[in-house]
Amino acid sequence: MMRSNPLTVVALCALTLSCGSSSQGTAVCSKLKQCCSVTSSCDAINSNGVGFEDRCGIEGDAYTATMRSYKNQACDKIADTFDKYLACLAALQCADISATDGHVAKCDSAALDYCTAQKLSGDACGGDRRNMSCDNVQATATFGATVTTGSKQSSTCKKLIACYDAVSGTTGTLDSSYGPNGTCWSTTQATADACTSACSSALSSYAAANPSKSECR
Repeated sequence: MMRSNPLTVVALCALTLSCGSSSQGTAVCSKLKQCCSVTSSCDAINSNGVGFEDRCGIEGDAYTATMRSYKNQACDKIADTFDKYLACLAALQCADISATDGHVAKCDSAALDYCTAQKLSGDACGGDRRNMSCDNVQATATFGATVTTGSKQSSTCKKLIACYDAVSGTTGTLDSSYGPNGTCWSTTQATADACTSACSSALSSYAAANPSKSECR
């Protein structure tokens, strides 16, 4: 998780599409659970039930898989720096986390590298990141600690669900996160923005792979 301008963030819990669980993503989520008392986020994490670490890890790793699917050097750079950011978070100690805001100073450099890679990718990796700001980027280890009510499902995520359902032939797969009552819209505005960015990236990939599907255009 990274704190800055909301547009800089694609958080760990990004987008579950079709990728296997990765030990690194799961390790970060396990660390968040282990250290949740530091940031008073245990209730939010525990409310996700048994298996939180695996589900959260899969979602985080799906973002890396999406970036690599573009077969583009700039997108690979985003994936590489995101992986290094996850590795830093996974290796931290609970004592490294600020109880005030979840700031993890030792991972700020990795967070800045990740943000910079996004900005330099321009519009090559789904969405337009050219106007992102990486000023004062800070790494954070938080999950659902701040609640903001009133966010609504974005039109981009609504379209992604329609596209995914048309391509997969199933319904409801993405609803828990990206549907009208999904978790994307029940926490912070930064999370809502991150979800919309992830939906935009995924929608671009699906549109390119399924040009005959009007739902994806």
